[in-house]
Amino acid sequence: MQKTAISHRFHIIPKHLLKDYLQKGILPFVPEGSHEVSAKSGSVTFSQEPETDDHGVSWTQNFSATSDDSSLSRWNGARAYIAFRMTDGSIRLIGNGYGCPLITVTPHTGAVRISAKFQAFEPVLL
Repeated sequence: MQKTAISHRFHIIPKHLLKDYLQKGILPFVPEGSHEVSAKSGSVTFSQEPETDDHGVSWTQNFSATSDDSSLSRWNGARAYIAFRMTDGSIRLIGNGYGCPLITVTPHTGAVRISAKFQAFEPVLL
C-alpha cells in the first residue's frame, strides 16, 4: 500500500466562502475565490497533538509553509480556512463550521512563511 503524503499545494479559504456549507454538514471543498498557493518543495508541515482537560480531548493543529508568493501578506491576521492537498489529490481542512484558524504571515528575504494554529474537537485524518 502506498502512503499518501502532504503535497506542496494548499488553499487559503475566506471563512464566508465555506462556513455555511460546513455548518450544514457538507464535506469540505475548495470554493471559487480561494487563494491557491504553491509552497516551496518540502516546506508544508502539519502536526496535531491531543490535549485533555475538563471538557475532554481536543486537538491542537499546526500548519506552516513557505512560499515565494508575496501577496500572501494580505492574509496576516485574518481568520480563514486552510485546505491542504495530499499527494493522492484529496484535501484536508483545518477549521470547521464553528471556527477557523488565525493566519500569521512572516516575511523573509525572497519568501514568506505562513502559519496557522487551530484547536479542534476532531483530528484531521491523514
